[in-house]
Amino acid sequence: MNKHLLTFFLCFLTTLTAFALPDTDMLGTWDAFPNFSSTANNTETCLPQPPMPPGPGPEDLCPFVNAGPDQTICSGNCVTLTADYAEIYSPSNYNIQNVPYAPANYNDPGAVNVIVDLDDIWSGVVNMPFGFCFYGNTYNQMVIGANGVITFNTGYANTYCVWPINNGLPSANMSGNPFTNVICAPFHDIDPSVGFNANRIRYHVEGTAPCRRMVITWKDVPMFSGACNSQLATQQIILNEASNIIETHIQNKPLCASWNGGKAIHGIQNSTGTSAAIVPGRNNPTQWVTSNEGKRFAPNGSPLFAITWLQNGTVVGNGASINVCPTATTTYTCQVVYYSL
Repeated sequence: MNKHLLTFFLCFLTTLTAFALPDTDMLGTWDAFPNFSSTANNTETCLPQPPMPPGPGPEDLCPFVNAGPDQTICSGNCVTLTADYAEIYSPSNYNIQNVPYAPANYNDPGAVNVIVDLDDIWSGVVNMPFGFCFYGNTYNQMVIGANGVITFNTGYANTYCVWPINNGLPSANMSGNPFTNVICAPFHDIDPSVGFNANRIRYHVEGTAPCRRMVITWKDVPMFSGACNSQLATQQIILNEASNIIETHIQNKPLCASWNGGKAIHGIQNSTGTSAAIVPGRNNPTQWVTSNEGKRFAPNGSPLFAITWLQNGTVVGNGASINVCPTATTTYTCQVVYYSL
């Protein structure tokens, strides 16, 4: 009993907590709470305003910080505190990752139909409710192509969505036509004019700021040419607001080998056609098929975050982990600040 009481009085609680810090010079500030929620305020540049609060959501798709559980240690001991947080990087270049097949709702009731009953055409300009950073530039408008592609070049609106594929990416042109600033999900010759279905190509927005998703869907679109019209392609692009991560989800990508050599390109390309991130084995002239597949194009440029640990408002460390040796019950705050480009 005495040993238990002695331990009790010589041990103390190390709590991990935080408070909201508005800061107009930085893109956003997230602070760790014991229950892992967060609050903050800020202005938008290339990343959105911080949440009130969003919760962590899928790893690294939305800013969050989790400082870990409160800890109890005994006098004379030290402890390492480690935070978990969203790692958001500049979209100057990308790496490609496999992710679970988890598309947004293909039949979202609020979706807007585009390119109804038309082939090989770009849609009109589509306004986005948030700024999306792509290869270092920020866009709030896009154009959707009938052939499984989107672009941030609004000058393409209501013009010819080029065909055929006669070269790979990166390239500023495709079949003699400009073809830059694109996300190909994949880009292949599909034909929404076969049969009438107004709901084949659509877009909608999910979530709340700053963790919204812009979703573009091509559902059950026939492959081009009469011999392949019975083969249906279903695919989706998701643009994630805070992280600028791009996802593609493919339910079915068939192969029409008798038309244009069955070519299809799966990847992204910058505004000058000089840099691209292409899924291996999915550039011109490779033939390929897939189903129920997810891919992520994750920015991997310079870090857009800084991590600070504070004790009573005083900085006591930086980085994901900090070793502390408190002599009394102490509150430590882990603060993550997300910067603009």
